Formats: sequence, structure tokens, C-alpha cells
Amino acid sequence: MSRKPGAGKPSLLARIRPWFTRRRVTILAGVVVAAVLVALAPRALRHASFFRIRRIDLVGARYVTGDQVAAAMKLKPAASVFDDLRPLEKRVFAIAGVRRVTIERRWPGTLVVRIEEAEPVALTPGKTALALMDGSGRVLPFDPTRAPADLPVSVADAKAARLIARIKDAEPALFRRIVSVSLEREDVILQGSDWRVVMRADAGRSQLRALATVMDDLARKGRRWRELDARFNDRVFVRG
Repeated sequence: MSRKPGAGKPSLLARIRPWFTRRRVTILAGVVVAAVLVALAPRALRHASFFRIRRIDLVGARYVTGDQVAAAMKLKPAASVFDDLRPLEKRVFAIAGVRRVTIERRWPGTLVVRIEEAEPVALTPGKTALALMDGSGRVLPFDPTRAPADLPVSVADAKAARLIARIKDAEPALFRRIVSVSLEREDVILQGSDWRVVMRADAGRSQLRALATVMDDLARKGRRWRELDARFNDRVFVRG
């Protein structure tokens, strides 16, 4: 009985299949080993002096100082860049006036602390000197002299602060002309160098736009004025 040439020999697919199987097993084993090493590396290297924290870089701060951040972090002498960063972020976030914080590692021994501070919109009289106030009326524990800014002086009031913040955002040119902000009953008084504006504390963007338009029109026509009453939705009264 004749046999075909090559009969009884394993096919090419049959010969290479065990090789592929062994290769997959080898790759899978390598991946598992790498994952284990990555998981265990921080624990193994945490105690190495090469990875101890020797430097803190502060990014985004205008008023918060590096000394404040370092004191808040309370790093131990043997602290490592492999340590959990979440407790450190919580401690820095607890600094008054800090609104957002992220901490990143920079090998081999540096932590980069990125913070976002509350934005001051005005100065307000404090116990001994002027203090910074944010758009919610909170007095910020920042030193105004660290980053001097051209801000109006305002009464410490949440309604006035919110209006100032809206003006700063919607009409920056008007904001720069305001010297001081005060209250008269329920109204907010914006005081310039030789003028004043009476507004409602809840004035919106459309009212602010109308006020800015009237002020620009009066300036363009060369008309001097003493007071604008902008407490109404559809009109602005000019006095003086």
C-alpha cells in the first residue's frame, strides 16, 4: 500500500503551536513578574536614602510661602518620594486661602506642590492694617505686600464682595477705576476718584454692562458727572 510523501509527519501548524503556547506563557509570566516588581518597588525603595525628599518646589503661589507649605506637610526626616501623597495634599489644602492642591513626584528626591489660591478682589480694613478679601467676603490670611495689586478698599461684607467679583470678571475696565466700596442701607456704593455709583448688591451682568456703557458715553462726550444711580434694570440716572 503506497503512502503519500510526508504522510505521518506533524503539520507545520502542529509543530509551531507548542512554540506559540510556550511564548504566551513566557510573556504572561513576565508581565506578572513586572507587575509584582512595580507593586513591591515602592516598599523596597522607600527606605533607600537616594529617594528621600530633599527638595520641595512650590508652583502657582503668590501669597502662600514655601515655609508655610513645608510646615503644613510635616515631613519626617526619612520621608520618601514613594510615600503616599494624599495625606500631604490634605495638609496643604488645610492652609487658609488654598483652594486646590496637587503634589507630584520628581525623581529622585523632589516634590512639586502646585496650588491655586483664593483670588482677592479687594482690600479691607483689618485690626492693624489692610487685609485681602476674596469674592465671598472672607478675609484671606495673606500678606498684601507679597504681591501688591491695584485693588479697591471695601467694607468687609459678603454682598459687596460678590458684586466686586462680578465687576472684576465682567467689566475689568470699570473695576480698575473703583477706589473704594461701601454700603448705604441695602445699596452698594462704588467710589471713584471724583464720582460715585449707587448699585443694588445683586446687580447682574446686563446692569453692569449698561453702567459701563453709560460711563463710556459720558466720557466720550466730555460730560462731567458726580453720581450715577444704577439701581434700575432699564435705565441709569445721571446726577451732577
